Amino acid sequence: MRDRQEPSLPSIYLPSRTDAAGGGPGMALLRRASDAPEGTLFWSGARGRLSTALLLLPDGDWEESAPVALAAIIALGDAIGALAPPTVAVTHSWPDRLEANGGLVAGVALDAVGPDPSAPSRLILRSETVVASPIGVEPGHRPDLTSLAEEGCEEITPVRLLESFARHFLSWLHRWQEDGFAPLRASWRARGPRIGAPLAFDVRGGSVRGTFRDVGAGGELILDVDGAQARLSLGEALAAGPSWSMP
Repeated sequence: MRDRQEPSLPSIYLPSRTDAAGGGPGMALLRRASDAPEGTLFWSGARGRLSTALLLLPDGDWEESAPVALAAIIALGDAIGALAPPTVAVTHSWPDRLEANGGLVAGVALDAVGPDPSAPSRLILRSETVVASPIGVEPGHRPDLTSLAEEGCEEITPVRLLESFARHFLSWLHRWQEDGFAPLRASWRARGPRIGAPLAFDVRGGSVRGTFRDVGAGGELILDVDGAQARLSLGEALAAGPSWSMP
């Protein structure tokens, strides 16, 4: 399907298409972050990807702001679910990943802007979704990575996905602000791992292996580890950088 050139977005967004080179939307927005207004959205649909970077003003410190990344993952999952055939299973992996039929298809990242990362003056919310495999890249060359096209979503284009994501994200931001974290937690859990699923994470000072128990009130991951409960901070996980990589 031929993609429209420019998306139709709610007026709160200030969109600007950018070149995928030179660090893409994330670096382009970082260069403007000090004076750009909230809602500035840099995006690219190049190379079969939808890459976005959205400028946000935090309501609190880094830890209090971290759940916005879960809101973005939920919104991206809803956006894909609204456009994809019902046979496509969309799932979440903490803290920043989205899978389609078990293969990594998208990820989000949150960057702090300002001299104090623990109390940023601004936030850059980034996302990357593999809509179609780039030309010259054979499908299946990385078994853990997929594209929406490979999963039967040929009708999804970067612009259509951006339009859907932008609206779902606004809806989840509003729910978070009005009703607190509980609705986000319930929605994330609906597409998250089953209780008791084995999980492993690299953390500062080593690794943690356990079984999934829950997501806490601040977005932290709760694991059962050797008969005890371990809590992994969402803020710390996001500050360490994306757990995903897209070639």
